[in-house]
Amino acid sequence: MRILLVDDDPAILRTFARQLNGHEVLTASGVGEARAALEGFHPDVVLTDYSMPDGTGLDVLREAQRQCPEARRYVASGNVTNGPDEAHELAYAVLSKGSDNLIDLLGSLAE
Repeated sequence: MRILLVDDDPAILRTFARQLNGHEVLTASGVGEARAALEGFHPDVVLTDYSMPDGTGLDVLREAQRQCPEARRYVASGNVTNGPDEAHELAYAVLSKGSDNLIDLLGSLAE
């Protein structure tokens, strides 16, 4: 499985990538890197942070939807409940960082 992970926190990228060992994982540290990555890497799954210095996860989801409409798209955020409705429309799921749902998702992708 091809997975694009997007987060401005390098520790989170390392942790998630390590949990997804065995898959083709590409990491991006922000919206700009994610857009560039999507030009040549067509993932099956996109997992992005919501809030980043150069934009939001919505920017990543819009680009992923445009370039890879078949990819499953997820947003992980520390504050899911106040996220805009568009996040719920663009993403397969909106998950809270540290929640069991996110841990379950990473576990199911790792299998």
